[in-house]
Amino acid sequence: MLEGLSTEVILSLAGAGVSVLALSGIAMALRSKPRQSDVDVDALVRNAPYHRLHNVVALK
Repeated sequence: MLEGLSTEVILSLAGAGVSVLALSGIAMALRSKPRQSDVDVDALVRNAPYHRLHNVVALK
């Protein structure tokens, strides 16, 4: 199957394939990531572990 192709052609095609794979990998690494949603402060305050504060702050 590859008898008709010279060594230079095979190496050129392999080099081009590796280059395409490298460029696509770099493009995927540099693309923008989806932004994380903002933190819901009300839910954090509502679900905070207030029972652990007795070691840190004196509760009145």
